[in-house]
Amino acid sequence: MVDSKLNTSLFRIMSKVIFICFLFLSGCVSWRENRVQSVGNFPSNSLNATICVDLKASLKSNGINAVSQETFSKDNMNKFLNVAKNKGVFKNISSNNKNADYILRINYEVENNGFSGLSIATLFIVPGTDRFEHTMNMELIRNKDSKIIDNYTVTEKGQNLYHILLLFAMPFAKSTREIYEASYNDIADNILERVYTDISKN
Repeated sequence: MVDSKLNTSLFRIMSKVIFICFLFLSGCVSWRENRVQSVGNFPSNSLNATICVDLKASLKSNGINAVSQETFSKDNMNKFLNVAKNKGVFKNISSNNKNADYILRINYEVENNGFSGLSIATLFIVPGTDRFEHTMNMELIRNKDSKIIDNYTVTEKGQNLYHILLLFAMPFAKSTREIYEASYNDIADNILERVYTDISKN
C-alpha cells in the first residue's frame, strides 16, 4: 500500500519534471503584424509644460495571468513614465496632477487570444498559436479649464507560434519579451509625439 502511494507520488513528480523540461525546450517565435511606425527623430525642442500621467492598464488572456491587474497597471505606469522622461521634451512628468498644465489619461490594453492549449497538452508536438493586441488610448486634457485637447488611439497586433521544432529557430529570432517591449516603446513614442504636437499648437 505504501509502495503504491510512493510510486504514484513519484510518477506525478516525474510527470511535472518532464512537462517543465518540454516547456523549456519548446520553441516560440513571435512577430508584429501591423507594425506601428517608430518615431525616428523625436522633437528636440523642449516644452515648458508640466504633464500629469494617469495610466490604467488591463490584461486579458485566455490563459493564466502571471500578474495581477493592479501590478500590471502599476508596472506599465512606471514604464510609460520612464519612456516619457527619457525623451526630455517636457518640463516635468509625474503621476501627480498638482500644478500640472495638462493631464494625460491613458488606457492601455493587452489582449492575448489563441489556441496554444492543444500545443501545451501535446508537449508542443502539435503547433500552437495565439494572437496578441496592444491598444493604447490617450486623452489629453488642459488642466486649467478641463478642456479635452485630443483623443487618440494606437493599436498593434502580432502573433506567437509554438512548436518544439522552433527551438532551433529561437537563436535567430527575437524573444516574445523583446517583441512586446519593442511594440510598447513604439506605441508610447507615437502617443508622446502626438501629445508634443498637441501642446505645441496650444
